[in-house]
Amino acid sequence: MVLSDLSPSDLPTLRGNPFDSRPIERNRASEIVGRDDTMIRWKEHMHSQSPRMILLTGERGSGRTSLINAISSLTDDRFVGTYWHSDDPLNCALDELAITFCGHEIPPSIHQKIERIVETMDTLSGPLPLVALDYPSHVDSASFLSLILPILQRLRALVVVSVSNSQMASLDENTREVFDEIVTVAPLSREQIQSLSDLRIRRMSPERWHINSDLLGAIMSRTGGNPRSVISILRDLVDEGRGLGSKGTLESLTSWSPEKKDTTPDYDLGRHQLETVTAPIDEPQDVVLEEIVEDWPEEGDPDIIENEAEDEDWDVEPDDMWPNDEGTEQESVFDEIDEEEYSEISPDSEITSENPEKITGWAADEGTILSMDEGTEPPSNGRNRGFSGLVNRSKIMNDSMPKGPDFTVPIQEPDIDELKTTPKEAPIVERQQPIPEENRKSISTEKPSFEEKKVLHSEG
Repeated sequence: MVLSDLSPSDLPTLRGNPFDSRPIERNRASEIVGRDDTMIRWKEHMHSQSPRMILLTGERGSGRTSLINAISSLTDDRFVGTYWHSDDPLNCALDELAITFCGHEIPPSIHQKIERIVETMDTLSGPLPLVALDYPSHVDSASFLSLILPILQRLRALVVVSVSNSQMASLDENTREVFDEIVTVAPLSREQIQSLSDLRIRRMSPERWHINSDLLGAIMSRTGGNPRSVISILRDLVDEGRGLGSKGTLESLTSWSPEKKDTTPDYDLGRHQLETVTAPIDEPQDVVLEEIVEDWPEEGDPDIIENEAEDEDWDVEPDDMWPNDEGTEQESVFDEIDEEEYSEISPDSEITSENPEKITGWAADEGTILSMDEGTEPPSNGRNRGFSGLVNRSKIMNDSMPKGPDFTVPIQEPDIDELKTTPKEAPIVERQQPIPEENRKSISTEKPSFEEKKVLHSEG
């Protein structure tokens, strides 16, 4: 039988729909499925009075609340915290614990409440009490657990803290090490889905619903074994079979299939399809590369080897860049050497913007791959060294200078021969103006004679 042959009429006669998505309460603990090992282990801890700290984790809808309610049926002393107080959650949780185990007369301070709870739980007899925290999945449990865990460790009880997968990821390593056991709620298997259906159908009909294996596989593929999702689909199938809504549930299961990637091998494609797949994406680019490769010099070219060795120091000034003050004879020798080197340079060896075809083989009319503004060209990598490099750069700068009539007045310096033959000018003689006779005075040019004269005592 295939899914298309199924119909809601395969269901047995039912008095009502036994499937609902509510969590299992403690009075229905016998309906829990697939958690037998966990129930037996926790029951042994409670009856042997062995306090434990247990961290229960699982995805939303995995049945964590149902498992806590089922284990709470094994003891009369229990506290299951489900309501989250956003304002002062620690103090509110301690108040609920104190009221549950100590009565309504609770001390006002937190310290006194903790001591009263610990003393009261130590005096209880029988199986261990259950203290479970099952708060919603959106609660920030990491900061709350860091405050309340030291208190829970002092309690003589089976402590179970339920967290979702996202809350579990937010817990640090120190918080996880506090717990004695970490239990992960696993999804249901195909056999467990059938057992869940048998337990629920038994309440509404003496007959058993044998779910087709293909239908079980479809339910398993759709839900992944999540108990809440499995119960929701079974509930809709029963409603559709009884004509109470949810029409199209079975059809959606028959037509639904998991997405699969197209893994068609290449040999199943047509010849034209293979050519389309293997065709290059950008053909013009490949052509450009081929032209460049064709014009590129062959390996082992001595010019390339020589240029590569000299490219590293193309802008390094040689030691003889600036002339010394030793004499003019050495300068003239350098000038003769530079002129010989410059005359040996072939203009074809220079790579400038005027000859772009030396690299790519393209003509200037066909356009260029890379355009540069004037004055931003990289320096040429020729074989010129010494003053020839300076001359080459000067030539490039002269080409980039504005062209037109030169209105500047050159500075003319006289020749050295003219300076030698120029006669010396006669010294300038100052002419004294004649002095009138009225202003003339006799001036004696004779030196005064200082003769020794005897000085009388009466004069002194």
